[in-house]
Amino acid sequence: MAANWDLTDDSAVSEYLTRFQCLSTQLESILSSFGALDLASLNPESSSTSQIRSWADEILQVETWSRRALVTDDFPSGVSPANYEVDYQKRFACDSCHQPHQISIELGFDNRQAVGTNLLKIDLASQSFHKKYGSASIGIIVVTNTIGRQRGRWDGAVAIDYDYSWARRKAYASYLDTPILLLTLS
Repeated sequence: MAANWDLTDDSAVSEYLTRFQCLSTQLESILSSFGALDLASLNPESSSTSQIRSWADEILQVETWSRRALVTDDFPSGVSPANYEVDYQKRFACDSCHQPHQISIELGFDNRQAVGTNLLKIDLASQSFHKKYGSASIGIIVVTNTIGRQRGRWDGAVAIDYDYSWARRKAYASYLDTPILLLTLS
């Protein structure tokens, strides 16, 4: 199983991670955990996305992640939160810089029309955290590539790393203010 960060053409994210080494340490742990998932071993009798979500629930809950976290602390009542939740979120105090940090994760195994919403949710979560605490936050969207899409038995409508990468760097670039990493499973 291969898992890797997509930092292609993204010097801003690389600089951000260099500046905040404490986030880099957390991100390496996430990469290692997700790298253990073998898409080829998913049960063909049930939904690949559901199996990945269950697996992510197991590994991330161990590390005290919040599930279905709202992207902002001041979310209004009466509004459906479905488009304003990230799949996983972790806030932690850093031992080296003594500041709070946040990492938000969205599983991006959706049809292509969800690409923009997923990017904006991750960005809003980071912006909201920075506005409240004034410290570093980063978002991760877990995606697959063409090989992983075949192994996971998703149809061609499911977005892959290229769809997210292009949208992040081109279509939504002027709307995204915070670093977003793509973690690609293949």
